[in-house]
Amino acid sequence: MRLFITCILLISTKMKYILTSSSCMNQPENQTGAARLEDLHLDKCRLEDSACLIKAFQNAIPTFSKGLPEWGVDVMDVMEFDDDVKFDIAGFSLRFANGRLKGYRNIILNTVKWDTKNQTVYVDYTAPTFALSGTYAANGRIFSRPIIGDGDIKLQIKNIIVKILLFINTYKKNNKTYVCIKDYKYDFNVEGSARYNLTNLFNGNKELSDVALKFINTYSKEITHEFGRPLMDSVGSKVFRNVDRFLARAPLEDISYSYQ
Repeated sequence: MRLFITCILLISTKMKYILTSSSCMNQPENQTGAARLEDLHLDKCRLEDSACLIKAFQNAIPTFSKGLPEWGVDVMDVMEFDDDVKFDIAGFSLRFANGRLKGYRNIILNTVKWDTKNQTVYVDYTAPTFALSGTYAANGRIFSRPIIGDGDIKLQIKNIIVKILLFINTYKKNNKTYVCIKDYKYDFNVEGSARYNLTNLFNGNKELSDVALKFINTYSKEITHEFGRPLMDSVGSKVFRNVDRFLARAPLEDISYSYQ
């Protein structure tokens, strides 16, 4: 297991590092409400049993993605972005607003490895389809081609692979053991296709718009890898905040045979 973690840490030097705002010493009070662990269909597993964890978490995803408001867990499908996403990369500026993402409830878990000794959890999953929509304002060049406009944007990605390494802490509260996420790294890769549709490019000039959209969709995978990171950062921030809130209210004694 130590060798596995060492390999992952070496691989993750290319992964995006995000420091979360979680503090194990300042977790919210456990709430009692309508949300119940049994409603998630989350079967108990030993944390060392990866096959069991994959099955248990997979069964819980459809319900979890609907949100658990009693526990402060937001809806993740359809996910609404909390804030606008703004970035300027290699001479290309974009503002993405009113973001909505559909597809999290259908993700397929490939790997779940919980290392209790090193306090890490490694997860990778496949999203068969992510559908992103919102409004955009863009100005600059993508791979030397001018892209200018503001309007609606839709992006459909098929078979995106996401790899995550969580760094966690466990702590005791009311004689129960809880987990918090200290920070995490992630990376993603589009294994399938990506399809963009943007309205009002070049102020509605159809000839220039058609040329630009053809170029964007010809190199859609490369463009998604190059410029999709800020959007994925925003999605990841919301996902991990929700997971952290869930873990703050779900003692390991209730979800794992490793803690009795």
